[in-house]
Amino acid sequence: MQKVFAGRVETAAYSDLLKGDAQAAIENAIQEGNTVLFTTSPRLLPASLQAAVCHPEVTVFNCSLNQSHRYIRTYYPRIYEAKIILGDIAAAMAEENEIGYICDYPIYGQIAGINAFALGAQMIRPRARVILEWSDVDGPARARKKLAERGVRLISIQHLSKQRDGTFGPNGLTIENEDGGVRLLAAPKWNWNAYYREMIRRVLDGSIQDEYENSTKALNYYWGMSAGVVDIQCGPSLPEPVCRLAEALKQSICGEVCQPFALPIRKQSGESVGSPGESASLEEIMRMDYLVENVAGAIPAYNKLSLGRETVEVMGIELPSEADTENPVIDDECLEKKTARVQL
Repeated sequence: MQKVFAGRVETAAYSDLLKGDAQAAIENAIQEGNTVLFTTSPRLLPASLQAAVCHPEVTVFNCSLNQSHRYIRTYYPRIYEAKIILGDIAAAMAEENEIGYICDYPIYGQIAGINAFALGAQMIRPRARVILEWSDVDGPARARKKLAERGVRLISIQHLSKQRDGTFGPNGLTIENEDGGVRLLAAPKWNWNAYYREMIRRVLDGSIQDEYENSTKALNYYWGMSAGVVDIQCGPSLPEPVCRLAEALKQSICGEVCQPFALPIRKQSGESVGSPGESASLEEIMRMDYLVENVAGAIPAYNKLSLGRETVEVMGIELPSEADTENPVIDDECLEKKTARVQL
């Protein structure tokens, strides 16, 4: 920010707020003269909201999604735009119909990402099915092992939280080599700088305040590829034709030619959502709390989670009870029949 807006802004950084008194740290930042605050975790939303209410002269942004508080602004990337392209790439590279997907915990935005990946795979390979595992339930190693036991070598991994060893692990579409090594084929790329530059520009020219005064709803800055916030990075081992496919899909999304959630969408339950010829609205995408029909797996109950519980409490979807997750939502035989119908 100091480089882009040289001479116009001063910045200060405050670290490890999740380990201490976040509310006191935010109040301290305000008392030190900061007039714009970016809090970069959904878990900081409660403290951020209190600061925004108590200090209306301060502009507060929180990195989260689907919040309904008018006093605070939220920002989050459209993960699903990258995920549908990763699903296309996975289907193009798959030797079998089953493709793995490991997610950490179920929060708004992540469910849309899973569904977009599954729908993208189905576009290229109609009988593709996505085997869903959760790393926050039994750990990432166990999730990988369960997929390996099914013979699934092509896996999309999404980690938002640090693991117990302090690492994040791979993030993107990976394939297991014959020697047991893991190769990254393609990865989503988040350009957070684009968010911060545009937000500060709006603060400086006063348009951010105009947006607030003219809005009766919460302001969610949910941006994607067309805003330069989301991108796809192809690995060196990805074949050139597949890279060109990914680029073509990116341009189609930016030009609004490709709609990742063209309606109708069929849920695991068999219920159809929406009318033909329409596309899901951003609000409907943000609030997705169901899985599409070619996903084999279930959304875990809250008490099954470990590291992600605090984030889920703030930004998580309404989770099913433990009784609802004792059996898979959809079995292989049922899924085979549904994907066969899609192919026809």
